[in-house]
Amino acid sequence: MAQKDCNDTLQGLVEDPERKKLRLSMQNLKEQITGVLAEYEDILLQQNPQIEADYAIKVGCHENEELKSYIAMRRAKRKYELAQARINTGEPVDEKAIEQQLDRAFTEWEEKLQATLDHYFSLIDYRNNRVAFSEADAKEFKRLFHSLVKRFHPDIHPELGEEGSTMFRRIQAAYEAGDLATLRSLETTTSGADEPDGDPLQTLDELRAGMIALEAMLSVFQVRLDKLKQRFPYRYAKQLQNPGWVTARVKEIEERIAANADAEREYRERFNSLLGGVDE
Repeated sequence: MAQKDCNDTLQGLVEDPERKKLRLSMQNLKEQITGVLAEYEDILLQQNPQIEADYAIKVGCHENEELKSYIAMRRAKRKYELAQARINTGEPVDEKAIEQQLDRAFTEWEEKLQATLDHYFSLIDYRNNRVAFSEADAKEFKRLFHSLVKRFHPDIHPELGEEGSTMFRRIQAAYEAGDLATLRSLETTTSGADEPDGDPLQTLDELRAGMIALEAMLSVFQVRLDKLKQRFPYRYAKQLQNPGWVTARVKEIEERIAANADAEREYRERFNSLLGGVDE
């Protein structure tokens, strides 16, 4: 008799229109959350590196030259200022000593330039080593990732703890590397880990509270996604496909390079004039 009462209760819960509506709405919200999180990870792990590499090829190389020209200009300016200061105090101008002082003072700038160049070349290597997917493989790649995000993303499943976080890091690494074979393997290995439908005995109040929590979660993740899209390099995705924009951007940089070169030349001439016009 008790078993019959329990079955009747469950049957009544399943048939309750409001309960059914809430469960469907919650399922829809979970799908939206998964979609937002998957898009966020896709931008972070796949799109952004490709966009940044494209930016490096079209614009970044010119920015590297601008940084070189700026450092050279700043160094020439400082060299002139140090020489002028020594003359003002009646000291002889020891060019070798000044150069050694400048070497020490500009160490941080030179390290910054080297780090910038190293990053640039790493982007070139990334671009050169990428393997293009077929259209079918590309679709499968995204589908598998979406499925694994739904199962293991820590923001969706904090209850999985460190084990779940470790699994998701594996998924991220495979996705970032464009490793379709590993995603296939992880999908097969974890195919029994699909998210349960939830407790069928939840009250309407519990379901409503769950809806509110999911809506809040979706809002937070959407804001996070929107902010990511506004940052470099994603915000340049469309502009980089516009040859006119690229040309204008490069022209602006080249104008600044020319201005730095002119300023550097002027400071060098000023320094030489302090020495009576003797060439360095």
